[in-house]
Amino acid sequence: MISKFLTVLAAAVAVVLAAASAATADPPTRTLVPPPPTFTGEFCPGVDVQVTAVIANQYVLAFSNGSFITTGRLVGQVTNLSTGKSVVVNASGPGFQGPDGSFTARGLTLVFLTPGTIAPGSPATTYILSGVLSFAADGTVTQIGHVTDICSQIT
Repeated sequence: MISKFLTVLAAAVAVVLAAASAATADPPTRTLVPPPPTFTGEFCPGVDVQVTAVIANQYVLAFSNGSFITTGRLVGQVTNLSTGKSVVVNASGPGFQGPDGSFTARGLTLVFLTPGTIAPGSPATTYILSGVLSFAADGTVTQIGHVTDICSQIT
């Protein structure tokens, strides 16, 4: 259910956290997050789409209890590979990881999913959520806020 973008962001943060000290008395550490890779797939119904970071200047503030906050600027370009039509979107978050593995994205979050990601038979979708997207440690996903459909802007 997690979008590939959030999965890669979480993986990049995990790499940063692995390098950070885990001693309980340590102050938080601030580290630059590596830019995410380019993604290509059917992220809109019947349309191959490319998602690329055009600005990736995010930092993670890692705490000794295993939690972290990701802040900074992340701007993505979403392109219809058949027509070349694209849109640039702000997806700067921020994101919060709890020590239990839960993750919450607040503010602007770019979500792009292939068919069947949400449930068997669910369509591909790409959207910006202005609100809160939470992934609980038990796998529960909740979303609250305004959704802006990106597929309708590039098809």
